[in-house]
Amino acid sequence: MKFTHFEKHQELVYGISEKKDGDMKYNNENRENFFSNLSVSENSIIRAGLINGTNVARVFKDGEKNIPETDGLVTDEKEILLTITMADCFPIYFFDPNKKVIGIAHAGWRGITGGTIKNTIEKMNNEFGANPENILIGIGPGIQKCHFEIGKEVLFNFEKYPEAILKKDGKIFVELEKIIFIKLLQNGILEKNIEASGECTFCESEKYFSARRERKEKLDAMLGYIGLKF
Repeated sequence: MKFTHFEKHQELVYGISEKKDGDMKYNNENRENFFSNLSVSENSIIRAGLINGTNVARVFKDGEKNIPETDGLVTDEKEILLTITMADCFPIYFFDPNKKVIGIAHAGWRGITGGTIKNTIEKMNNEFGANPENILIGIGPGIQKCHFEIGKEVLFNFEKYPEAILKKDGKIFVELEKIIFIKLLQNGILEKNIEASGECTFCESEKYFSARRERKEKLDAMLGYIGLKF
């Protein structure tokens, strides 16, 4: 996964694990091997606790490594790697090249329709003076409209975004990636600064884990990461 506007900035490291790397949520050996291949020490890794909520935290090199009840992380420090896990939810990568500020957010449908995106942008602005118009965005793989079917009982959560709702053959599908775009634009991000992988975690069965496809009680997950070069 590459974003062309990120590739112009040599100080930035980012990416996502794949199915071949193994589960990154519960398997410590897989995580150690993955980070070893990135030449990153375990002590440099900051993990978001993830509750499918909207909390965003500023983190520090010498602070806590596991941030509970948090779905977004931001920092301006080097020598740390911000990480989240996901298996259909979207990883959203944030980078302000002017202020040298990075962020990552775990965006499931609750976080997307809630305040995760707004809170991450505001945290970058309030803590570091990052102007939203300067922030570059990368939207990683996630479950796309072709497989994100919802029931009528949760439709009210998406009614503000009719352009993202598709009703077909008695079924209801939602394009979460489109809502992410809308939320980013509403919060001052410029359209030209947004890039999406467009990949569907459900469809790409050889490449990515998918909670909806696999329907396991203990889910395997990928890991998204972003950092400033050490």
